[in-house]
Amino acid sequence: MFRARGRILIESASNRLNSVIKLAPAVLCALPLAACAVSSPIAISSTGEGAARGLSVTIEQPESASGPRGKFADALSTAFASQSVAVAKDSQLIADFSVSQAPAAAGVLSGKGDKPEIAPEDWIAQPREKRRFDECEAKRLRATLVLYDRTTSTMVYRGTGSATECDFSEADFAAMADGLVKDALSKSAR
Repeated sequence: MFRARGRILIESASNRLNSVIKLAPAVLCALPLAACAVSSPIAISSTGEGAARGLSVTIEQPESASGPRGKFADALSTAFASQSVAVAKDSQLIADFSVSQAPAAAGVLSGKGDKPEIAPEDWIAQPREKRRFDECEAKRLRATLVLYDRTTSTMVYRGTGSATECDFSEADFAAMADGLVKDALSKSAR
């Protein structure tokens, strides 16, 4: 009787080991997928007919070139130049912009209405909860580019970009500016 029990225990331990061995490849393949998932690509939404290539644009330079606004102004200048749009004073197009960095856990509400309850459509950017495999406190970069036509006094483009990362470098500001500029110029080509 004792032997039978020992044999049953050995067989069940052996079965468990075989099950673990069979699952090991699946677990090992899933580990990289479960890594930090803070990074999200730039998402751009826009309105307006856009701006034609070949025009020049005026970008107001901020007081401080070292802060986020200064970094983004430089990135916009470079992005326009890379698309053959000259940056000069008193141009036909006027570029106005805003840029912000905030913890992704803080959402952005539209501010429309004065309702006691918040509906999903009221969010411009919903708060991002910290996830199990996050390696950092996620941050959100949001930028808005608005282009006005000086001769007609009309807005020709308004685009907003948003991305989430652990931290943002000058390359991230450049990618955001490049995405908004390309979107503005591609709309007029349609």
